Amino acid sequence: MNQIAMSPAAAALLRALIARSGAPRNRILLTEVKSIDWQSLTFTGERHQLRLRIPGPDSKAIVERICVGLEDARILHPRRNRRRYRVPG
Repeated sequence: MNQIAMSPAAAALLRALIARSGAPRNRILLTEVKSIDWQSLTFTGERHQLRLRIPGPDSKAIVERICVGLEDARILHPRRNRRRYRVPG
């Protein structure tokens, strides 16, 4: 099995999306990840794009559980547990 290299923040985002799905981890395949350094006057971090593959007859329901309300979701950063970051839609 090949593993895709990713930052701790991208890995935390993936874990959060899997948790939102309610599906077993082996149902969601990460096929691509892109992380880009990002900063503003008050914040330094990364922007992430994850491409997932979800096979199976109930894949549409899993995708809906991941995506519904995602634009307002708060993802807790593992190393900065007092800060929550907004997930853009």
